[in-house]
Amino acid sequence: MQTNQLNLLTFPLWWYTRGLRTVWAWAKQRARYDLRATGLLLFSRHMSEPLFGDYTRSGRLVGFFLRLAILIYKLFILCVRIILIGIALLFYLVAIPLVIIMIIKQLFLFG
Repeated sequence: MQTNQLNLLTFPLWWYTRGLRTVWAWAKQRARYDLRATGLLLFSRHMSEPLFGDYTRSGRLVGFFLRLAILIYKLFILCVRIILIGIALLFYLVAIPLVIIMIIKQLFLFG
């Protein structure tokens, strides 16, 4: 009978195997959600359609550039969200080594 007990020796192994797999799945799910939340793909499909049904040349031109500006803004927001997810992943990867370094520093370096 196998038990999945975490202790001080098996915790780092769990952190970088099952824990990392769980965090990676969260990051992928969050990135997909952010892509849907910004509506970037849907918005880019309708770039050529005029705003408010204004099919005149000036209406199409204004609509295209307005949508282009909104698309750039949405792309910027998506990039910021993806960068924040990457920072969270990076923090997850370096958390244990940083904790070990700080414990060693506190125990053995008195000055």
